[in-house]
Amino acid sequence: MYFTTPTLDFSTHANALNHIIEELHQEYSEFQSREKIFNINIVLYVFDLLTKLPTKRWIHNNSTHTTKNNSTNSSSSSLSSSSTKIKQQNQKQKYINKNPILKIIHKYLTDFDIENEEEWKIEKENLKAKSSELHISNHSFDPTLSNEQKAYYHYLRGYLYNILDHYHYLAEKNLSMAVKLDPNLSEAWSELAECYLKKYLLKKQGGIYSNANDTPPPPKSRNNSNHINNNHETLNKSNPSSSKNSYLYSYHLELTLAKHCLERAITLKPTVKIFNNMALTLRKIETDFSGYKANLEKSISLSKKAISNDINDSTSWASLGISYLEKFFNISRDTNDLQSSLKAYTIAFSHCKKEKSLDMLLNRYMINSYLENYKEAMDDLKLMNKYIKEKVFSSEFYSSFSLEEIYRENTNQLSKLEQYVEKVSSLIQNKCNIKDKYFLRIEWGKQNPILDIIGNSNEVGENKNFIENKDNRSKSKVIPKNIEQIMVSSLKFGLNKMKYLRLRVISEVTTPFGFNRSLIAVDETNQYVSLSIYNLRNDISLIGKEILVYEPIFNKIKIKYDKNTIEYNTIRIDLYSQRSIQRNIGKECPDTMNNNENENENEKQATLKQYTLNDLKKLNLIVNNEFLDDLNDVEYSKIQFDYS
Repeated sequence: MYFTTPTLDFSTHANALNHIIEELHQEYSEFQSREKIFNINIVLYVFDLLTKLPTKRWIHNNSTHTTKNNSTNSSSSSLSSSSTKIKQQNQKQKYINKNPILKIIHKYLTDFDIENEEEWKIEKENLKAKSSELHISNHSFDPTLSNEQKAYYHYLRGYLYNILDHYHYLAEKNLSMAVKLDPNLSEAWSELAECYLKKYLLKKQGGIYSNANDTPPPPKSRNNSNHINNNHETLNKSNPSSSKNSYLYSYHLELTLAKHCLERAITLKPTVKIFNNMALTLRKIETDFSGYKANLEKSISLSKKAISNDINDSTSWASLGISYLEKFFNISRDTNDLQSSLKAYTIAFSHCKKEKSLDMLLNRYMINSYLENYKEAMDDLKLMNKYIKEKVFSSEFYSSFSLEEIYRENTNQLSKLEQYVEKVSSLIQNKCNIKDKYFLRIEWGKQNPILDIIGNSNEVGENKNFIENKDNRSKSKVIPKNIEQIMVSSLKFGLNKMKYLRLRVISEVTTPFGFNRSLIAVDETNQYVSLSIYNLRNDISLIGKEILVYEPIFNKIKIKYDKNTIEYNTIRIDLYSQRSIQRNIGKECPDTMNNNENENENEKQATLKQYTLNDLKKLNLIVNNEFLDDLNDVEYSKIQFDYS
């Protein structure tokens, strides 16, 4: 019954161990911390028992097994009258059924005639007494096994250690040996990649532990996801440049190794887990802007492949959601990407256990807030607090969070959000307390830079029938000179194409999010509306100024809560340029940022003097006849939406 021959014994025990480890992997997250170590120790001991030398047990043939069962049954029948014996058996079976891992192990222990051994009983009690220590053993196995069988042995061993929440050096050691002995073992490549990802995340938290019974470092703070490994700060103090290069190489080494392992696994046997881990790895790798953009597109593609393989897998949907979320904040600023992220998270939430939904709810709340879906954002906050109050979320599973702190923050944010929408609604209904006689004194401008741009574009179009982008990479058709001015009362829901709106800013309201600036404005017919301007610097004052909004995005806010009904109109304005986004990504890559800084500044100065239709679609706000350009001062890199 041990790994004694390359045929029957190996395959029998390998299948048994693989089944046990997979069961443990599925149930692991539900255990408390002491139960986690205990269950892993149980499987480790069974692993040792089934694989150690010298051989002393074989599979019983049917006749021998039947005889033994008959003798056991006869002796049991003589004791059936003893209520104590029955009670003990019932308690034992109840204990086994309570723990799914022991239940599945019990089957194999009975089949292999191990359950009644004194050695097993004693060791099980020892493991209970040391429930916080990981069982470590070192033994050799049959040298007659082939390299493929030895590789599978090391894979199973590494897979078992890799179940731990944190990185363990024995997982890396065994999985590395497995792929060395059998380079075609896809499962080992996949697990080794996950091991490297855990090692990378551990470095990011602030340290590496490798001894058997070391404990993980303190969990990272929710508000600070950019920890630096302090161990590297003491290296090469005499040469700061060498120290920095050494640190960067070491810091990104695990991601590079994980990517290599996953590439091998995908070519051998692609699975949903491999696709999702590759998507995660590509999102983590730090590179220049073009490389980061390409990695995000690949990440989205991989998540979609994972979904096509299993449409009900919540992890794949969540992976797609976070990829679109990163793309919005760091690449496109296109709200269509945000809508795609929201859709993916909603589907992921519907397929996942509510015990594992906290990070999805946090991200979904942030998306709904950014899209000004305030009712849905409030619902997400209330649902999170309900789950926390009912203790649905386990502090063991979400060890990097303080659930009490999240509850307090959600309660505070919910109160701020209610006050915000009430304030905006009140200002619009009361017309900011401005009387009609003062409104009539407002002088409205007549100039329109938008029409000048349309006219200049048409002059070019008459000769070339097209106009080119600044980077000469794409062409757009000439837009006819039919842009028209409209009033607030004529706005349609969504994007109002080829329309512009002339407004006067009257007041500003403090927002509870930090994403946008909230203003109250009035049009020429004395109709008031809320303005949400994103990426507008805080030091720019707009109160009292006239603005032109090109192709305004119109929406109606409607919320009911606590017998209150809030309803008002709002216009969304997104200011951005590719240069400001690229500069943010460049901060993550110091080597490339310095090289491109002068080019970006020169390009900025050149484009400030002349605008095209492509600029108009990005910079759709004109203040006192001047475009607002490159005014982003919101540090989106500090917004945490990846809670891995």
